[in-house]
Amino acid sequence: MTEPDVAADEGADAEQSGARHSIGRNLAAMASSQVLNWILGTVLVLAYPRFLGPDGVGRLQLAFSLWLIAQVCVNLGTGTYLVLEMARDRARGVTLVGPILLIRLAAFAVASLGMAGYVLVAGLDREMVALVAITGLAMLLTILQEVFGSAFSGMEQMSYSSIAFVTSKIVLTGLVLAVLFAGGGVIEIAWTTTVSGLLGLGLFALFYRRQHRVTFARPDGGYGLIVRASSSYMVGSIILVVYLQIDVVVMSMLIDDAALGWYASADTLIHSLLFIPAMLMGVLFPVMGRLHTTDAEAGKVIVHRAFSLLTIAGVAVGFGAAAIGEPFAVLMFGEDFRRGGHVLSVFAMSLPLIFLTMLLGQVAYTSGREKFWSKLMAIGVVMSVAFDFAVVPVFDREVGNGAVAGALGYFVTESFMVVVAVRRITPELFSSETLVRISKILVAGTAMFLVAWRLSEYVLLVPIAAGAGVFVTLALALRVLTDSDRELLATLGRRIRRLPPAPDATDG
Repeated sequence: MTEPDVAADEGADAEQSGARHSIGRNLAAMASSQVLNWILGTVLVLAYPRFLGPDGVGRLQLAFSLWLIAQVCVNLGTGTYLVLEMARDRARGVTLVGPILLIRLAAFAVASLGMAGYVLVAGLDREMVALVAITGLAMLLTILQEVFGSAFSGMEQMSYSSIAFVTSKIVLTGLVLAVLFAGGGVIEIAWTTTVSGLLGLGLFALFYRRQHRVTFARPDGGYGLIVRASSSYMVGSIILVVYLQIDVVVMSMLIDDAALGWYASADTLIHSLLFIPAMLMGVLFPVMGRLHTTDAEAGKVIVHRAFSLLTIAGVAVGFGAAAIGEPFAVLMFGEDFRRGGHVLSVFAMSLPLIFLTMLLGQVAYTSGREKFWSKLMAIGVVMSVAFDFAVVPVFDREVGNGAVAGALGYFVTESFMVVVAVRRITPELFSSETLVRISKILVAGTAMFLVAWRLSEYVLLVPIAAGAGVFVTLALALRVLTDSDRELLATLGRRIRRLPPAPDATDG
């Protein structure tokens, strides 16, 4: 081997080693905070139905769904753009933070006018109008927080975001529980999100100020350049949020408030489990964006590992949750939500697919194929809406639970998107080796589901422990985890144990 070849190999090894170090450090920083964040979120998910009932949960979810759709228009795709620019050229990324804050403030003012028009046309009652207004204020604070979060993500310094998110979530959880125990309703709950959002924004600004000043000077190329460069990401983000939230809006036209509450509770609980892929994606996104321009092969290795681990995690969590959906819903939410357990079980079967679409979407964005992903998501939206209008009324009439059909629609559209995306975005994963491995994981997951389902009439700890034992035993027997998977998990465990209590201002 010649000296240039040796140098090239050493450079590639160094690039992969640097990527592994960055991923390990940031995963360790996020893991403990994400688990705590999930626990706090689960407390709220369980508290809302018991205190607010199906009707209150449905109204609260509708208000947030409306603003989540508006939020992505306000963001204009600038978050993704800032992450990638910061990861590839920090000096330029720092100059974009202030201008992006101004762009989002202006866009929010326009979106507020649009929301006011919707409220008038929809003829919402007085409480719902107030709920939408207060939720909008909370959403503004979140929109500004996310600018700083994107900056830290691009700098691959996730510890700051972790502290800010967890602190604000602890305050939110405490305030919500206090309001609920005091007999408060949806309006008071909406105000607690505003207080929490204000605290989170203050923490993000403080942490960012330790490293860089926020300047509002006109950026090179003007504000129009930022908007144009972010436009492709904005289209994809709009379609994604519409895809995630349109079901609630459409189903509010097709089913009553109680059934909508069943659906909203199951949907919220399922999405709280997405902290697993969200944690991994938050860390991998800037790394994949950087490696796409410096070492494409190292990027493919990372994607292959992530696909494998997310498939295992998705099947384990999804199939397990599906087996105990009904008793879990009754235990957590009360007898009024028994039929919501059926919705939860159907939703849970989609988790492995949702985990993978989150990964494939990130791969598309970091490899310059965001337009294809946007088209695929748009097809998913059309499929979802068409499925709801065609199937939800049938289930509502024949089964008495149209919400189940809404959850089933997720499974149909996510299956379609995973197959098409793997074929077009990561064709190297479409191999006999991958199919054999997925088959082994499904065998372990199916066995776990059957055991847990048969034992679901006992105390929940029994089916959970038995199902987990079956899955782990079969996963080991079938050699589902590769040596590289075990190495990555062991490294993560070691890093979590060595986590410092707080980040240093010079971290990264």
